[in-house]
Amino acid sequence: MMAKEKVSSRHLAEMAFSLLFALPLLSCGEARREFLTADVPLHLEEHLDHARVIGSDVPEHGLEPIEWHFDVEQPDWQAANDPQWPEEVPGLEWTGTSLLATLSEENHFPSEMTVGVFFVPVPNLRRADWADILIRARARGAVDFIAFFFNLTYLAPEGDSLLANVWQWDLGTGLRDVWFLHPGEFAGVIADGNVHTYRLRVDHPSPPGLKWFDPWRELVLMFGAQSGESDGELEVLSVSIVPKSARYAEPTGVRFEGREEYYRRTLYMHAPGRLEYDVQVPPDGRLDAALAVALPGMPVTFRVSAKSQDGTETSLLQGDLSDTETWTPGTADLSEFVGQTVTLALEAESESEGAVALWGAPTLSGARPGRSDDRPNVIFYVIDAAGADLMSVYGYHRKNTPNLELLAAEGVVFEHAYSNSAWTRPSTASFLTSLQQSILGVGNWDSLPPGVVTMH
Repeated sequence: MMAKEKVSSRHLAEMAFSLLFALPLLSCGEARREFLTADVPLHLEEHLDHARVIGSDVPEHGLEPIEWHFDVEQPDWQAANDPQWPEEVPGLEWTGTSLLATLSEENHFPSEMTVGVFFVPVPNLRRADWADILIRARARGAVDFIAFFFNLTYLAPEGDSLLANVWQWDLGTGLRDVWFLHPGEFAGVIADGNVHTYRLRVDHPSPPGLKWFDPWRELVLMFGAQSGESDGELEVLSVSIVPKSARYAEPTGVRFEGREEYYRRTLYMHAPGRLEYDVQVPPDGRLDAALAVALPGMPVTFRVSAKSQDGTETSLLQGDLSDTETWTPGTADLSEFVGQTVTLALEAESESEGAVALWGAPTLSGARPGRSDDRPNVIFYVIDAAGADLMSVYGYHRKNTPNLELLAAEGVVFEHAYSNSAWTRPSTASFLTSLQQSILGVGNWDSLPPGVVTMH
């Protein structure tokens, strides 16, 4: 009995010693913040859960959505037509629960399209204040697209119209009246008889050379089929115009934002606000982001800083922006902090209450480990539109790639390689820059964003 007591006492002593030794370690572990590393390019918008949010409060006021619910009659909605279109307009009736628009042979064009248009007046809106059109509808028959347009007529100074000889006539006022010329966004329709919600962007990029002139007077909806079929119907349950402020209803978040046809995964914050990340800076460390202002008339001051472990904070980037239409590239050089763990801060300030700052694809990157200036020459042999399943080097039954097989016999064949896109332009841009589409953006691939380095 005594022996057992001695053993128990010894174990208790060992446990007490272990606990005393462990407590400081546990305390240190609790005080130490987790940091991010950039062995590969680090997309900060994907690590928002690691950030500390300071400020970035959502304002209590803002524009309210404009909504039409068709469980009550909405007499302002009317069918529309153009003088050069067929004389018939789509049938439009209120069913008691929806607005029913129907198409028939009378709405058929010689171009094999069947189209119907209806519209509602809106109270002289400023286009830049609004984000999306939401349409809850069910479609049946020959309906495969829906779109919206701004205003029944487009008034522009002479020479400003992109379609200078289409759907226009001289009004004798020095202006040209062009029907539906200023387009919004199109979407494919699922004509299965079920209710679907279609989101169309109000700030969809305009065609080159076509300028927008406020005010926005009518919301015009177009629907139809591009095939030769004529009979179809669109049953609309509700339509909403959503203000841009509703896009940013949280203190901070991630959205897919487009500017100049370049789309990026974008981190947003309200000004004044600050996001802090604890990061370990790699060799040649740098932070790249595309900057933009979300709301018109609300300029923002962007700042990037790094705070070292001794508490010294260094400003790395600062600039004032008011542009809501384009991305402005921004780069912060972190090379003086190589190997250190720093607090990297993204900050936005504004004198305008409700201002929102956009950080497009904020990416921390650096030199890859083991990189040397003594590098061999590399030749890229690019084949467009050649699938692996049709190459004998990958097992196709016809021997159609014998030279590639000779190269493969002396090299390496990747059997699980993935493209960043199924389309030639973005795929080529990606492997020539070693950047994913979240950095490059998607859309117009005739050129790359400014500042992107290609292989040379």
